[in-house]
Amino acid sequence: MGSRIVIVGMMGVGKTTVGRQLAVLVKCSFDDLDDKVSDQDQGHRTVADIIRQDGEISFRSDEMTAFRSWLESKEHQGGILSAGGGLVTQTEARMLLANSNILVIWLTASIPILIQRLGETPESKRPLLDGRSSYEDRLEELMSIRCHLYESVADVVVETGNLSPDTIVQKIWEQISKDHEPCLV
Repeated sequence: MGSRIVIVGMMGVGKTTVGRQLAVLVKCSFDDLDDKVSDQDQGHRTVADIIRQDGEISFRSDEMTAFRSWLESKEHQGGILSAGGGLVTQTEARMLLANSNILVIWLTASIPILIQRLGETPESKRPLLDGRSSYEDRLEELMSIRCHLYESVADVVVETGNLSPDTIVQKIWEQISKDHEPCLV
């Protein structure tokens, strides 16, 4: 198992909430990749603003830069990162995630659960859902593109369903603590 943990999955699956709680449990640092992208932006814009103003391609480049930076800064210590839902769409990111020093946890949820978690009008905070007749259709489209990519990098898969964050963290802990300590600090 790796000394670093990266949590992947669709928007609304609970990566940040679960990542924070898992970091407390295993006593290691936690970072959110979206926050890292905003921090490196000159105007400290939100991810939604970056995507709306500069486009998704520019955002993905910024995201990759932030991901590389996180990996480099955590080279000799443990940590948990909540990745953006689309990080896995980048070939370089998948290659880096395949590194043996990274444990990748894929959180999954059904479209109805994601819709419930995202709320009635997630478009305001989730620009990748903008401009569609139905954001359910867009979520299905994104999921069909990304699922095999998540699967290709995942070491641990947890179906979150209607589970509480505490229960999800417990399920992760049961899987990752069998033989190894998950974070080396």
